[in-house]
Amino acid sequence: MNFLLRNTVLCLAVLLLSSSFLLAQKKNNEKEGYKITVRLDNYENDTLVLGYFMGKQTYVSDSAIGKNAKGEFVFEGDKSLALGTYMVLLKPDNIYFEIVIANKEEQKNLYFRTDTKDANLTKGLTIKGSKENEVFIKYVQFLSGVNERGNAFQKELEEAKEAKDKEKETQISKKLENLGKEVRTYQEELTKEYPKFMVSKLILASRLPEVPAEIRSKQPDAYLYYRAHYFDGFDWNDGRLARSKILHEKMDFYINKLTVQHPDSVSASVNYLLDKALEGDTLIYKYMVTTLLNRYAKTEVICMDAVYVNIALRYYCSGKTPWVGEEQLEKICADADDLKGSLCNRPAPDFQLSTVDDQQFRLYATKAKYTVLYFWDPTCGNCSKNSKKLVPVAKKWIPKGVYFVGICSKSKKDVEECTDKIEEIGMPWINLSDEAKYLGWVKKIYNIKMNPFMLLLDENKKIMYKRIVPDQLDEILERLTEEKK
Repeated sequence: MNFLLRNTVLCLAVLLLSSSFLLAQKKNNEKEGYKITVRLDNYENDTLVLGYFMGKQTYVSDSAIGKNAKGEFVFEGDKSLALGTYMVLLKPDNIYFEIVIANKEEQKNLYFRTDTKDANLTKGLTIKGSKENEVFIKYVQFLSGVNERGNAFQKELEEAKEAKDKEKETQISKKLENLGKEVRTYQEELTKEYPKFMVSKLILASRLPEVPAEIRSKQPDAYLYYRAHYFDGFDWNDGRLARSKILHEKMDFYINKLTVQHPDSVSASVNYLLDKALEGDTLIYKYMVTTLLNRYAKTEVICMDAVYVNIALRYYCSGKTPWVGEEQLEKICADADDLKGSLCNRPAPDFQLSTVDDQQFRLYATKAKYTVLYFWDPTCGNCSKNSKKLVPVAKKWIPKGVYFVGICSKSKKDVEECTDKIEEIGMPWINLSDEAKYLGWVKKIYNIKMNPFMLLLDENKKIMYKRIVPDQLDEILERLTEEKK
C-alpha cells in the first residue's frame, strides 16, 4: 500500500472512530432519567416527598423512604421529570423548599443540603449540579431577606401612625418604596443575565403592569391599560410555566378581577386567554382549557353556564382538543347542545302546551313586563317547599304585571297529581301539563334536568335569570322595578 493511500485509510479510520465516539457521547448525554439527592441535617423522619405544582394544586411525583449510608435521601428514576417548579416536602409538618427542574440535563445529578432547625429551609440551602437552581435559590433567599426587612418597616410604620409622627411615617414609607425599587433592580439584572433560565421566566410572568403616570388617575383608561398589559411578560411558549403556581393565579385574576362578571364578558376573556394559549405551548393550553371547562361545568353562579357552552363549542367540538377521547367529547358536545337553547340573554324558546284545565297556552302570546317560568313536580318534596315560598312572591308581583307560568312535570294521564298539589298549596298562577311527548320536548329545549327550576324572562321573552329561588326572584324584581323608576 503506498504512503498516500495508507494515510487516507488511517484518516478515515480516525474519523470513523471519532464519529462513533461523538455519537456514543451524544447518546449518553441524551439518556433519560433523574437523580436528586437531598441531605437534611437534624431531620429524623424516614420519609421525604418530591412534589410538583400544577395550577393551584400540588401532586406527588416521587417519594424517598429511608436514607442511604451517607444519611441522604435519593429520588431516582429512569424517565426524566417533566419540567417545572417542584417542592421537596418534609414529614410530618409538610414544610418544604422549592426547586426548579428546568431542563433534562441538570436533573440527572442534583444535590441539595439544608438544616431543618430553621423553619425557612431555603435560608441555608446549598446546591450542586444545577446553575439554574443556584440562581433560583439565591433569588428566593433574596426575597426572603427583603420580606423580613419589609415586615420590620411595616411594624415601624404602624407604630408611627399610632404615635401620629408624620415625619417618621414619611421616612419609613420612603424605606418601603426603596425596598420595592431594590427588588425591581435585582429582577432586571437577573433576567438580563439569565434570560432563558426558568427563574427569569417566572419573574417576568409574575410582573404586574406599571400604568403610565399620565393616565394613572384616569378611569377607565388606567384599568384598560392594566388589563391590556397584564400578560405582557408571560411566555406562552414556555410549557414549564404550566407546572407552577403563576399560570393559575394570573388566569384567575384576569377572569375574576379584571373582567366584568357577566357571561358574555367572561366568555370574551376566556376566549382571549385560550386563543393566546392555543398559539403557544400545548401544556399551557391543555391545562387552561381543561380547567376552565370543568370550572364552568360546575358553576353555581346564575347564567354562567353560557361560558361552559362557549368553551365546549369553540374549543372542544371544533377539534381543538385532540387528546380528548371520542366518547367524552360526544358527551361534552351533547351537553353544550342541550344548554345552548336556554342561555341567559338569549330569547327563550317558544312553546305551546295545554293548561291543567285543557286550555291552550303559547308562551309568546302572553304580554307582560316580566314572565316567570316555574318547572315543578307534585311528588318532589323540595318542589313543595319551594312552591310554598313562591306563593307569597307571586301574590305580591302578579298585581304589578308579572306573569307566572308553572309547568307541572306530570303528563295529562296523571294530571290529577298536579291539580291536587295546586289546590293544596294554593298556587295563584297558571299551570300547564300535556301529553308526555310535548311536555318532554319543552323540558328538553329548556334543559330541565331536575325540579324545581325557575327562569325570569323580560318583556321580549329574553332569558334574564335562571335557576333562581323565590327569595332571589323577589330581590331581582325589586331591583328591576327600582331601576325603572
